[in-house]
Order: sequence, then structure tokens, then C-alpha cells
Amino acid sequence: MTYVINTLRLKMKIVAISVNNNNNISDHFGYSEKFIIYQINNNQITNKTVLKNPGHQPGSIPDYLNQNGVNVIICGGIGLSAIKLFNQCQIEVISGIKGDYEKVISDYLSGSLVSDNQACQEHMHQDEHH
Repeated sequence: MTYVINTLRLKMKIVAISVNNNNNISDHFGYSEKFIIYQINNNQITNKTVLKNPGHQPGSIPDYLNQNGVNVIICGGIGLSAIKLFNQCQIEVISGIKGDYEKVISDYLSGSLVSDNQACQEHMHQDEHH
């Protein structure tokens, strides 16, 4: 099942996109190189910054992004445990996304971003989550 993402829920959002060194959405959320952070007001980008991934420790990235005001994360593969941690921080998770991050944010803003919103199952190991 696929979902079209509704961007009209909040007038102001801070969106983090997990990105690899090739400026594409990272296949493995926890191992992304960086997060592109967009501040969005009334569906317009008002600020863009880059945050380096603080490291792949269970629970650390949701806390890190929450402390930076993020309320939406857009990513490729992500484990169910990470999704639950983001949900506890009241951060919306949009998963199963691929491609160049600039096209992804454009699709998000236009309301045409399509996600399968499925948790990644195949790469989960004990104490390891995307």
C-alpha cells in the first residue's frame, strides 16, 4: 500500500531528510551521513541547514533531531524500533523514500510525495535499528 503525504497539517514544520554522500535519501536511516533540515512556513522553505549524523546508537538520533526542533523525518529504510522512538518524540516518520533529496522536498511541498510507510525488517539485528 502506498500513501500520498498530506503537508497541510501544520503551518510551520521542521523537516529532516536522511541523506548519503551522493545527496540521495539514505537506504539505511541510522547510517545516513547527514540530515538536511528544512524549516517550512506556510508551505515555503524559509531555512535550510545540515546536521551531521551524531552516530548510530539506539535512541540517539530521535533525541538529537527532537532537540533540534524536527517534527517530520523523511527517510528510506528505517526499523520499527526507530519509528516507535520517533513517535514517542511526536515526530512524524515518512519512510520508504528514494531519490535526490531536493526532488523529495519539492514533492513533499507539492503534496505529491508517495511513501509505503513500511518499517524495514530485513536488516534488524539485536540492539541495531535503522
